[in-house]
Amino acid sequence: MLGSKLNLQICCYQPLVFLNACQSAGGADELRRTFNLPKVFIQHSAAAVIATACPVPDIFAAAFAKVFYKFFLRGMVVTDESGEKIVKMMSIGEALRATRWYFLTEFNNPLGLAYGLSSPAGYRVEQVLTSAVFSSIS
Repeated sequence: MLGSKLNLQICCYQPLVFLNACQSAGGADELRRTFNLPKVFIQHSAAAVIATACPVPDIFAAAFAKVFYKFFLRGMVVTDESGEKIVKMMSIGEALRATRWYFLTEFNNPLGLAYGLSSPAGYRVEQVLTSAVFSSIS
């Protein structure tokens, strides 16, 4: 019963599609000009698509996705006006920018700029189902 309930909940929402492959955002060749994966996913009800504009090494792609999902699903600890530390949940645009900035400042690596967003920048996760689902992301 829980499995069918979970499937019903998931299918009713528009997904985030993360195309973490080389040049998944399209390119200059004929195939990618006529068959654009992000556009196809958006046309088929994806709420947001993240894709790359150039080749990205696998090791960087894995690290980038891990950091992005940490920001997007867990938020970021910030200090509010009173000096208290709070967790600020991020929109997809904020999480993508924070991930790019992280790799640029921590590793002097601009490759995060290869990741583009096809969606409104304010897209957010409505509700995380359980913390156990994401506990393996560390």
